[in-house]
Amino acid sequence: MQFSPLSPAAIALSLPLLLLGHVSAAGATCETVTTNLLSNPSFESGEVSPWSVIDGTGTIISDTSDGGEYALQVYGTTYFGVEQAVTGLTVGETYTLSFDYKLISSTLSGSWLCEFFIETAYGTAVAEATTSYSSTDPTWYTLSASWTATSASCEFIMWAYCPTGVSHRPYIGFDNAQFLSQETVCSSSSSATPTPTTQALSVSSSASGLPSTSSSLPSSSPSSTVVTSTSASGLSSSAVFTLSTSSSAISSAGVSAISSASVSSAVSTNKLALFISKRFASSVRACLFIQPITFFFLYSQSFAVL
Repeated sequence: MQFSPLSPAAIALSLPLLLLGHVSAAGATCETVTTNLLSNPSFESGEVSPWSVIDGTGTIISDTSDGGEYALQVYGTTYFGVEQAVTGLTVGETYTLSFDYKLISSTLSGSWLCEFFIETAYGTAVAEATTSYSSTDPTWYTLSASWTATSASCEFIMWAYCPTGVSHRPYIGFDNAQFLSQETVCSSSSSATPTPTTQALSVSSSASGLPSTSSSLPSSSPSSTVVTSTSASGLSSSAVFTLSTSSSAISSAGVSAISSASVSSAVSTNKLALFISKRFASSVRACLFIQPITFFFLYSQSFAVL
């Protein structure tokens, strides 16, 4: 863009361009949430409910050896256990099932074997373990398994099978039952942080004969200001276009921000200067033409008088 060198003033067009900064967004944060679908899984309520004892008698006992304050002690026949209904399952989802068990006491001398099972329905075992016992064993053991749901509900059954005979029935402890569901939960947050960067676009031209003027033009947005200024300068036949910016290059959007009103103002100023200079030149030519005639007329009149 160039302006004809029509005035002695240097026309400076300054346009601060406000460039909004980037918007920074925090990345999504994901975590795995584990939920135990069983109620009162460690019997810390001090009650058996909502569990149901199968083929035996259940009693809450004080036991801190497996975490917590309580455990469930069951005394029963050859087969006995405890169960709880589980609902809200997702078909096809895999769950982690487990419970802790130990032999509390028995009147049987020597050693014998007990078997333990996890079942999701009567007769449907998903895990089993065989443990050798003597009359007492203070050790807690854990039985666990992964199981994929085939319906929206099932039974969680902790079974014990100890063929010791009626007169030597053992007391078995159950604790820390788990029916775990895992879900991945993601959350994201973002915040816009404007980072202002000011860029200035300057246009100057110089010629002869134009007095100093200045004007201000409104910006297209509240965050930027457009200023057009002219100042008196010596004669120059060139127009200088200066671009200064805080970054290495100005975007095309920044250049397009030069308003048509600013350019129109500069062109109007040049037209005014041309008009004045033409009028001034005409006056000078008229004076140069009339002065000799006037001098000749006065000179001839002086001779006539003589």
